[in-house]
Amino acid sequence: MSLLDPNYLLSVLLVFVRISGLLLAAPFFNQQSFSVRIRVLFAFVLAYSMAGLVAEPPPRYAFHAFGFMAAVGVEAMTGLVIGFTAQFLFLAVQFAGEIIGFQMALGIAQVFDP
Repeated sequence: MSLLDPNYLLSVLLVFVRISGLLLAAPFFNQQSFSVRIRVLFAFVLAYSMAGLVAEPPPRYAFHAFGFMAAVGVEAMTGLVIGFTAQFLFLAVQFAGEIIGFQMALGIAQVFDP
């Protein structure tokens, strides 16, 4: 497989868009401690390394203008949904910890001022 093969480049781009959407919404990578350059570089390295794992070639409609925009939009939304799902799971665990702390009266320390 050539590195300049249009099918391979399109698969790398679509995987890059999906991983970028995931990193945009993922709970660990959307913090300010990771700069945008690091996130883009990480997404590109992951996309380039994972593009070979894509079993089927990109759809034929992705080589046309509107089909390309639709494919990029679908991949971006898929990545965002995966990232937001991971964020909701982390928020559920955090909320459960807050409820447990409230039930154990760990928040009462904020009420009393020594």
